[in-house]
Amino acid sequence: MLKILKTSVLVAFLSVMSSSFVFADTGGTNPRTIDLANPLGVSDVSELITKIINFLIVVAAPIVAGMIIIGAYQMMFAGGDPEKFKLGKKTILYAVIGYTIILLSGGVALIIKSVLGSGS
Repeated sequence: MLKILKTSVLVAFLSVMSSSFVFADTGGTNPRTIDLANPLGVSDVSELITKIINFLIVVAAPIVAGMIIIGAYQMMFAGGDPEKFKLGKKTILYAVIGYTIILLSGGVALIIKSVLGSGS
């Protein structure tokens, strides 16, 4: 246990010391700059929200289809048990309600953008 602790402290110390040398600014006439590309490809928050909502719509579609199939199987194989049949109906209902909320969120985002004046 003590050996692991000593090794961890040594690695942490060396990483801190080496990073100070790597990122040190020499103050010369040609300072190095690092340009980082925007990984999301968005310029403002409204574009980010739109991309997130579009992603959720695409990802949620097969999940909803699967949940509807599961609910249908629950209803088909209820075997006359009203509780199992109700469970299947609830599964389908909640899947549809969830997907509806995701679809409506796109409209809400558009309304918010138009109210705030950031929509084009």
